[in-house]
Amino acid sequence: MKKFVAGLCLVLYAGALHAGRDDDFMSMRQAFQKGDAARVSLYAQRLQGHVLEPYAAYYQLRPQLEENPAVRADSVKNFLFRYQDTLLAERLLVDWLKILGRDEQWICLAKHMPG
Repeated sequence: MKKFVAGLCLVLYAGALHAGRDDDFMSMRQAFQKGDAARVSLYAQRLQGHVLEPYAAYYQLRPQLEENPAVRADSVKNFLFRYQDTLLAERLLVDWLKILGRDEQWICLAKHMPG
């Protein structure tokens, strides 16, 4: 009976933890949409090791593409390598290529075009 109760408590705790992380993800997404980098960072820390961690990394990196051109190439390459073969990697690459085109960085754009 004690094992059953302990198992039940563990299941309930895991469910609550999962729900909390889902709430953290939704809060992080809202913070990203509002441009609140500090809150995005806070929720990203909570999602470390979670299946949604790549979204946290994307939400942290995406605004940097606009704000800090010096960081772009290395940060994007690291993200693309770490999350290769994911839709988020493709999305980030497209976002970055659009910014390079907008900023008329033709050499860098040509260098990083897929294919």
